[in-house]
Amino acid sequence: MTQPKFYTCTCVITENDDQRVAFVIDGREYSSPESYEQARRSAWHELNRRRVIAEFITEAVHPQDGPRTLPSWDDFRSTLDRRFPIPGQD
Repeated sequence: MTQPKFYTCTCVITENDDQRVAFVIDGREYSSPESYEQARRSAWHELNRRRVIAEFITEAVHPQDGPRTLPSWDDFRSTLDRRFPIPGQD
């Protein structure tokens, strides 16, 4: 069996004492492993900067696996200012 070439990184956030799956970074949607890794680091840094409690779960995915059903990091990022303002910036 061949090793998977891609990975997904699913982010689970805690908001108002409830955990929920927020978004996924799907390596199949990036032009290179480096750009996928950059997106993953960017998400982690941005959530950390906003003091969002988050867990990142990385899993292997094959190219033929089904498409993602969760929002992408870019989609989720567009909601951050409204939902999770940067502490100290009113």
